[in-house]
This record gives sequence, C-alpha cells and structure tokens, in this order.
Amino acid sequence: MRVLVMTNHFAELAGSEIVASEVALWFLERGDRVALAANLIRAPMSGLASQLELLTDMSAIELSRFDLVWCQHGLLSLLPLSALKAASDSLPLIALASLSPFEPYEHLDGAFANALSATIFANSPETADEIVRRNQGLIREDRVQVFHNAAPPQFWRPPLSRARQLKSVTVVSNHVAAELRAACRRFEALGIAVRCIGLHDEYLRVDADAVDASDALISIGKSVVYAIARQRPVYMYDLYGGDGWLTRDNFERNLTHNFSGRPLRRQLEADALAVEVVEGFGQAIEEIEQLGAAHSLERFHLATYLEALRAQALRPALWRGLTLRRSLASPTFCAHLELARQNALVMRRSYLASKARSNGNHQPKG
Repeated sequence: MRVLVMTNHFAELAGSEIVASEVALWFLERGDRVALAANLIRAPMSGLASQLELLTDMSAIELSRFDLVWCQHGLLSLLPLSALKAASDSLPLIALASLSPFEPYEHLDGAFANALSATIFANSPETADEIVRRNQGLIREDRVQVFHNAAPPQFWRPPLSRARQLKSVTVVSNHVAAELRAACRRFEALGIAVRCIGLHDEYLRVDADAVDASDALISIGKSVVYAIARQRPVYMYDLYGGDGWLTRDNFERNLTHNFSGRPLRRQLEADALAVEVVEGFGQAIEEIEQLGAAHSLERFHLATYLEALRAQALRPALWRGLTLRRSLASPTFCAHLELARQNALVMRRSYLASKARSNGNHQPKG
C-alpha cells in the first residue's frame, strides 16, 4: 500500500513529530511504501526517518499517488484547488488527526473533512469534544475516534520485573518545572539515581528500553502511555503541575485530558513533591499492576486503530471522489477552501520564520 503521513513540522523530539513517526513506521513495518510530508524537516527527526520518502513541497503533492493519507495540522488545506480536483478522480482514504484542543494548528475544518469523507481521529476525549464543539453540527460526536496517543507494538512486549524499592527515576520532559529539578536533587541526596530526557538534558527518542531502565517515570502526555504499556509506575508532573502517581481512581480523569496535568494543574513545592514520589512509590507499583484489571488497555495499542484504517484503505471506495467532486462544484465551498489555504500559508510562513529566528538559541544537549 502507498501511505502519506503529513505533519506541519518534523524536527524536534516532541509530541506531534513522535505521533507522525510512529504512524509512518507502523505502516513501513507492514511492507507499505511510506512518504512523510512537512513544512519543516530537519535533524534529529530526519535521522529517524531514513527509510521514508521525505517531502516539503505541499503544492506538488499528488494525492492520487497514495492509498491512505494520515494528516495532522490540517496540512491538506495547503493543496491548491487544482490538486484537489485532480485527486477527486482517485481519492485515497483520508485520516485527519487532531492532537490538542488548544493549538491553532490542531483545529479541524469540518466542511473540508466532510468533502474528503475523512476518518477523524483525536488524541483524547478532551480534543474530540473540542472538534465537535468548534464545528457546530458539521461533525457528530460518534464520528470522532479517540486513539489515546496509543503506543506502537514494541512497547507492548512482555514487561520486565519491577523493583519494589525506588532506586532510579527517569524524568521525560522538554520543559522541566523548576520545582521538579529541585526535587531531583533531593532524590539524588537519598541515593536515587536520576535520568532526565528532553530538549535541555539527554536528548533522545524514548523507547521501551528507556522506560524499562528506571524504576519509575515522571512525565505527562504520551510518555504516560509508554509507562502504562511497560507497566512502570508513572508520576504525572510537568511545567504546569499534575495529578501525581497514576492510580486506578484518577485514571479516567487523566485519560480524558491526555494525562496532561489538566484539569487540576496541581503544583507542589520541591520538598513536598520529593516526599510524595518517594513515599508513594510502593502503592504506585500496586496501582500499575492492577490497572489492566480495572480499565481496558487495548485502547492504548496503536495497532488497534491502524489495522482497521489499513483494511479500510485497501477496500475500493469510488464514492469518496464523488463526494469531493460535488463539493468542489460549489463556489461557496471553493471560496471556503481558498480562505483556509491562505490562512494555512500565513501560519506556515509564521512558523518557519519563528524557527529561523530561534535556530541555534535552544540547541539540545547530548
């Protein structure tokens, strides 16, 4: 199968880039031919995509070359009308993914999604609710699939045995809170080894081995899903605070908000944070061991979503192109698309300019 993955930027070891790379590599591992398109592609992410065809000219993309398109950040709106009209003769299955309820890049255009007959994904129930709310009836709640920042198969191999005493901790963050930095010094004073992975520390891709290497993880978001998959106790805390140890009781609340630290944004002083981590570790082990019995973890397997998507893409569906052609016959819809394209071009130029200004000012360590 021919697959295209689209994302605004493919540069840093950060959320949307990791999602795009995991989706692309999942299809690649099944023998599919995979291309990745982004407005900005550079190291270190480009070095992790050596087996992919990399594209940066959105206007030159021919959708009919592909059987499936996974699109983040609304990048399809950068295609000119002529490209969409050409694609309507052989339109691939389109999957539109939104990864945040807040970021402007993540806002999903319901009218365009309907014209493309797109499958819609959100990374959390919170994001799914925002997609429905913003589109005011154009997208129903039951149409949005929540994929929960699911982890690829390598994270789901049998877990290693867990330590019963806290001797090592790994912090995963590109923006470690000052109080967490201070708490890490308290850990080290107690003889607990600390590893920090992120933009300003050890800068590397978090894999299953990195999660397994410590007794516990401190992070938010996608890294929490990695910890769940590896059955490692995980303490949810980052720049804006968090709920602390993941438990069966706080699981659903944090799942709704992508394990992001919202909605409570509970912040602690360094000493209180360190005490809570150390004293709560024993109970956190029991919680992570029992989590699968209390809550379905199948939702965190990336294959759960991509296998169904792949099977759907392999089934011919001429009606997708017909729907797009009917939409493109409407001058009002074409005007809507042109406005969306101009807005996307402005955002693209703004993003590239901001990256050019900041290039070199925030070089990662390691």
